[in-house]
Amino acid sequence: MARDAVDEQDRGPWEVCRWAPKSKGGEDRIVLQSDDFHHDVALEVTGDFADLESRTRYAQWLAKRLTAACSESDASEESK
Repeated sequence: MARDAVDEQDRGPWEVCRWAPKSKGGEDRIVLQSDDFHHDVALEVTGDFADLESRTRYAQWLAKRLTAACSESDASEESK
């Protein structure tokens, strides 16, 4: 049986990466990646953004929040 995802929380930190387009002539992909080798997570950011720069800024905002949440979780675990 698979363990609950919360039992295996990603430790971060998270960073924003720019990946090559999936198809020739397509737009670069903006991806959140975690430095936690255990999971090797990559989350692509898509949606209705004005341009690549605004999508990148949004991804950076998300990365900061995810990294902060990992830090809070680590502190909570240490206090137990």
